[in-house]
Amino acid sequence: MLIWHRVILQENSKKWARLIVNEYCFPESIVGPLNLESLRAMERSRIADHPYMKLDPAYVDFITDNHGGIPIKQWFNSKDGRLFRIGRYVNFGGPYTPPYQDSWEFPGRDHRMDWSHEALETIANIADGCAAFLVPFGILYSRDHHPDDMGVIYSNMLCFDYKNMHGALPSVAAWINANAVTEYCRLQEQGVNPFLEMDHSNITHPVADCFADFLRILMHEQPA
Repeated sequence: MLIWHRVILQENSKKWARLIVNEYCFPESIVGPLNLESLRAMERSRIADHPYMKLDPAYVDFITDNHGGIPIKQWFNSKDGRLFRIGRYVNFGGPYTPPYQDSWEFPGRDHRMDWSHEALETIANIADGCAAFLVPFGILYSRDHHPDDMGVIYSNMLCFDYKNMHGALPSVAAWINANAVTEYCRLQEQGVNPFLEMDHSNITHPVADCFADFLRILMHEQPA
């Protein structure tokens, strides 16, 4: 039986991968294969200044099979009891699966590029509001609106929080865009460097101690 499974895996790797993906994300929502070098380049840019800012290995395994996908289980509660809904995972760029999807917010580029790490890092209020120690990996719903239908600039994010780590792993937190802008301006007015001194308690809601714990608390439906 073990040999049979190994043969199936070797001969039908793509089909097998889709079965794995189905556990977490809708297969048709996957934006394309993960460019692992793009992911590692982002990681290297962080650990150059802060060596402990390595990506959670469980997340790397997950995003390899679920690159930029829409999760099947979307609802979760933060530790302080606030209900959130994740709409899509951040991606690491193309090549994207055809057909091309023109961005309504940034015409002339693929819409899926809007939700890439590269694009998010060029948007001032997101890059400044997340500062040095928050790394976005998911985009949250805005009320009943899926992030694909909303402008990227004002979206709330799901982030890895490297100021609040448990052992070697970053925790997971829901990042509130408007609160981050307010906190950034407050620190600037005080002459404090917001990039390094952002108070995460003012801009985030703690969700889970690590990525694996986050996956375990996701729910199919909104709690009654």
